[in-house]
Amino acid sequence: MQSALARKTRPMRDLPVDVVEYYLGVWARWMRASHDQRGYGKGRFGMRGATTFDDMCAQVDVSSARATDTAILDLPRIERDAVNHAYLQSFWRVDSGVRFEDAYDRAIKQLSVSMAAKGLQ
Repeated sequence: MQSALARKTRPMRDLPVDVVEYYLGVWARWMRASHDQRGYGKGRFGMRGATTFDDMCAQVDVSSARATDTAILDLPRIERDAVNHAYLQSFWRVDSGVRFEDAYDRAIKQLSVSMAAKGLQ
């Protein structure tokens, strides 16, 4: 049996690309559905106490979307812009001199590490 210290210090594995992109899809739906233009939540944003399986799934989605949002906010600006362009159809700054594909690939690699560190699996 592993000790608690051994479990805490074992190396963390990065998330696979398909898992990162799954969470980005959850995040994008959450951003479109639960935020107004100022970024404040509306509707069932803070619901507590799941009463049905669907409520429980919705709570997990909100929790993972918040963790994903935090990971995205931790990205450098160019990589964050690439994620926003890919998932929220925001404007891509062509004048940045960086190709979208390169910035997006870097963002996915960085998110793979940071999302795993935030407990997403």
